[in-house]
Amino acid sequence: MSASSPDGCRSLIALLQQYQAQLGSYALLSQAPAVMEVLGDQFSAETSLEDIIQCLVAQDLARQVEARRARRA
Repeated sequence: MSASSPDGCRSLIALLQQYQAQLGSYALLSQAPAVMEVLGDQFSAETSLEDIIQCLVAQDLARQVEARRARRA
C-alpha cells in the first residue's frame, strides 16, 4: 500500500478513517500500527489521523486535477 498511487492513497484514507472511528477524533498515527508502517517516514508518530487524512485527500484531489488537465492537453 502506498500513498503515491491513487488506489493506494484512497485505501490509506479509508484505513485511517476506520482507525479514527475506532479510536476517536484525537487519535494519533502511533495508535494505528498498520498505517504507521507505511506513513511513519512521512509523518511524526504524534501526528493526528485527521491531519494525515486531510493531507492525503488534498494530494488525491491534486492528482485528479492534474490528470484531468493532462487529458485536456
